[in-house]
Amino acid sequence: MIDIVSANKLKRNPLSYSLWLIPDGKLFLELQSIIHNLSSAFEGIRFIPHVTLLSGFQDKESILLNRTEAFVKHISTFNVNLKEIEFSDEFFRTFFIKVDFDSDFKKAREIACSEFLCNDDNFIPHLSLAYGLKELSLKKNIKKNIKNNFKKFRVDKIYLAYNDEINYKWKVIQQFSILK
Repeated sequence: MIDIVSANKLKRNPLSYSLWLIPDGKLFLELQSIIHNLSSAFEGIRFIPHVTLLSGFQDKESILLNRTEAFVKHISTFNVNLKEIEFSDEFFRTFFIKVDFDSDFKKAREIACSEFLCNDDNFIPHLSLAYGLKELSLKKNIKKNIKNNFKKFRVDKIYLAYNDEINYKWKVIQQFSILK
């Protein structure tokens, strides 16, 4: 018999890459603290605060580094506007901050999809605060206790990250500055 977490692991990309938008400064530290605190209530999984721009792609790392470098030359800096805290029954979107999918964000995503040959129409931008499968009552209680005074952050770098979603390990490979 397969438990829910094991079944969910079977649905994940075992090894892949993604493009992340990572806040910095005080916001990074505040979000990191929330993620670390929530990890004990959920599955114990810790990760860097980030918004995924694109995920689940594979190729030789050198090729992906070149594609990411080419991609950042075609975009300008933009803001990621953070909205309300939400939760769902999806393992990797169990507890998160919604992100406004505004025109600047959409443009960056469209260019990324073009560069990395992506056609994921089910994209829902968000900043995860916890991963795991927990009951609704726990999520509601936790949501009441988190102050949501997060507004936005400026994206002036793109991060290429390596994902091992089976073992819940992520690693930033390289950051790329947006020069426009």
